[in-house]
Amino acid sequence: AVAPETEEQYAERLFEDARRAARAGERLGERGWRTDAALAISNAFLGDVATAHQRAVAAVEGMPGDALASMQADDALGASDWSMSALLALFAQARQKSIANAVNGKKEWPAQWLADVHAARTVLARSPHGTPEQVAAHYDFLWALGARDQAGWALDLGLERFPDSPVLHDRLRGRLLAERGVEGLESYYAEKLAALDASPNLAWFAGYAAIVAAEFNRRLGRDEDAIRILGDAVTSLSAAARYRTAVEIHADLVDLQPENVDARRAWARCHAALGDHNRALAQLRRAARQLVDAGDWALAGEIYAEMLEVEPTCLDAHIGQAQALLNAGSVEQASDHYHRAGLLHRACGRAAEALPFFREAVEKRPGDAALLDEYCELLLVVGGDERETLAALNALVELRMERDEPAQAALTLTRILDLDPRYPGAKAILNEAAHELRCLAEESDEFTADEARAIVAKARAAAAASERDS
Repeated sequence: AVAPETEEQYAERLFEDARRAARAGERLGERGWRTDAALAISNAFLGDVATAHQRAVAAVEGMPGDALASMQADDALGASDWSMSALLALFAQARQKSIANAVNGKKEWPAQWLADVHAARTVLARSPHGTPEQVAAHYDFLWALGARDQAGWALDLGLERFPDSPVLHDRLRGRLLAERGVEGLESYYAEKLAALDASPNLAWFAGYAAIVAAEFNRRLGRDEDAIRILGDAVTSLSAAARYRTAVEIHADLVDLQPENVDARRAWARCHAALGDHNRALAQLRRAARQLVDAGDWALAGEIYAEMLEVEPTCLDAHIGQAQALLNAGSVEQASDHYHRAGLLHRACGRAAEALPFFREAVEKRPGDAALLDEYCELLLVVGGDERETLAALNALVELRMERDEPAQAALTLTRILDLDPRYPGAKAILNEAAHELRCLAEESDEFTADEARAIVAKARAAAAASERDS
């Protein structure tokens, strides 16, 4: 009936059959602890809890000898069977209810009842069919009665059996706070984490304990202690690669000290380790903004560099890094980041938005012909101020000529002549370019003869038009 593959409706029918068979046997004279056990378990699963408790007590009390004590002393006895585990759970519930009724009614009750509960729950804690919830019920019961030593023992036994149980760690935190205070809660988990045989999941429980301890300190006005506890916790969790728990604790830590740049950076690293680049960048942006507002461009540059490690195409990181480098006097490096910002805009089809960044990049690195050529192309695409375009093209022509690249200069010159047919010195440049282009067409694959002739023809036509106009 309790097999995982058994559907609920069929399980109910099987329990009904078991109860019917036990009752029939009882009517025929088959009495004893086994019959009581069958009726206890079947009634419990069919919803008749009162009868189940009554029969469970009768079954355990009717076992030969002191069976419960024997099972408590020997883990191999009895409780390895599912039916026996279910019976003992019902028996413990029945005894606990009887004790609670007696206490509430201010009546005397036998000490043996408590011993029975403790024995049954101990056997269940060691049983393969035991559950963390049964341990928690045992602990809660003993703690409520004031039997704290026995409750602690039961909880420790349960944690050995279920080291990763949230419900048992919840009880443990309450016990540590009650017995050792906030400092004891913190030190307990620190000691357990240092153990070689620590559970891989202990870091999560230690992290949550740190949150609890920090909250207690906050309520007492001890913010510095709370910050220390949370800081130690996130350091340990990050070292153990428990980034998800560290992220949760970082939220409390930054809430306590929102101006702490290092805390935000550490929080961002945890997000990045989890692959959450957007949240990592959000924290780094806030940290960088705080530093810029404080005028600390050197450290802000480190933050922007970290942002680019997280996301190399982060636009505002390139812009921020360029500004940080300018403040540090690294003009050419700043130009490189302005250039990348412009390229990112252009890659997204935002040519007009890219223009200011290309302009900044060229101003910071005017001798870079390739960069200037890109800038000229962008100006022609955007169709902006003609004077700015002519000035850039003119600078590119002069730069090509200074480098003895008349062929490249001629290519640029044809663009200038389209915009300004009266460009001075065009004829001399074109004559020199024509010669070089012919050589290139013969000696290299850079230009074919037809391409060279076409370029020279276009340039000469533009120059001729210029002369006629003049």
